[in-house]
Amino acid sequence: MDTRRGTTYIDTLIAIIITITFIPIMFNCLKISSNFLYKNLQNEIGLMQVRNILALSKEISCDMNTLYFTYANNNYEIYQSNDKLMMTPGTQFILCDVTNISFIKEGKVIFICYEEDGQMQKRALMVA
Repeated sequence: MDTRRGTTYIDTLIAIIITITFIPIMFNCLKISSNFLYKNLQNEIGLMQVRNILALSKEISCDMNTLYFTYANNNYEIYQSNDKLMMTPGTQFILCDVTNISFIKEGKVIFICYEEDGQMQKRALMVA
C-alpha cells in the first residue's frame, strides 16, 4: 500500500497545462469587455428609458427634430440641444455626444436617427 502524501510532478504539470489553456480565453473576455465603452452603455440606458416612458404615454407625435408626447398628464418634448438629446419640462439628458438627431415615423414605428462617433445610428423607439 502506497502511503506517500502530497502532489506529484504529474499533478503539478496537469494544473499548469490547464491554467495555460485558460489564459487566452481570459484575455479574449477582457478584450471584448474593454470594447464596450461607458458612453455607449449610457446611451443605451437612455434609449431604454425613453422606450419605457413612451410605452406609457399618449398622443405621441413627431416632426423632423422633436418628439412630442403626453406622460402622466404632462406634455413633454424630446429634442436636440448642442450635442445632447434632452427631454423637457425639466432638464433630463438622454443621449450624450450625438449630432444630427432626427425622428422618423415609418408605418407604425417611430425611429430616432443620430450620428455618434462619425457613424449614423437608427434605433426604433416605439410602435405607435
